Amino acid sequence: MRLKRRENYVGIKIELSTNCKIRNNAVSSNEYHGILVQDSNCEITGNTISHNRRSGISIYSSSGSIINNTLISNDWKGIYTYLAFNFTIKDNQLSLNDESNILLEASTNSFVVNNLFYANNFIGNYWNAYDDAFGNKWNNSLIGNFWDNYYSIDSDNNGIGDSPYIFSEGIIDNYPLMEPYYGVVIPEFPSWILLPLFVTFSIVALSLRKRFHSKET
Repeated sequence: MRLKRRENYVGIKIELSTNCKIRNNAVSSNEYHGILVQDSNCEITGNTISHNRRSGISIYSSSGSIINNTLISNDWKGIYTYLAFNFTIKDNQLSLNDESNILLEASTNSFVVNNLFYANNFIGNYWNAYDDAFGNKWNNSLIGNFWDNYYSIDSDNNGIGDSPYIFSEGIIDNYPLMEPYYGVVIPEFPSWILLPLFVTFSIVALSLRKRFHSKET
């Protein structure tokens, strides 16, 4: 069931909950946050969150995941976290949020730690992201994120820039994407590779065919 939550003070609010799931909702035009999670463990997946007066998603003192959501044109932040821990944030589309896409904040003796950010698209924002904590990673072992203010080359045509994206002291993406992410990054093979691959495949296919016929006789 897909809910539409609009023109409220907060679109969806979760507090003091364990293993909650917020899935496949349309949350827009709320006076404060689109989705607000406090002191909970929560999975936020597949939501479309737009035009909220504060943040699209706000996380306070919570853990969980934010995966495959679309956050567009929220008036403050796309995703805001404060005292979050062990969060995975990935596969989200974040664009045109007025101040920044993602803001991670911590206070004295409290930290935003061990979060993973990858396969996100950062497009058209005043401030793409801010991270004043430690232990957060802005790429996994294969890919990072797409940043619209990243300028580099991709000499091997694998879809990943040759140099890291360094946005601030806390944000280093070692595998920045050259194009927005909408699925699997498919490397572009140079044309000279195609002929050897075809020849190799043909030789293997012919060898297998001969073996098959020899067994029949």
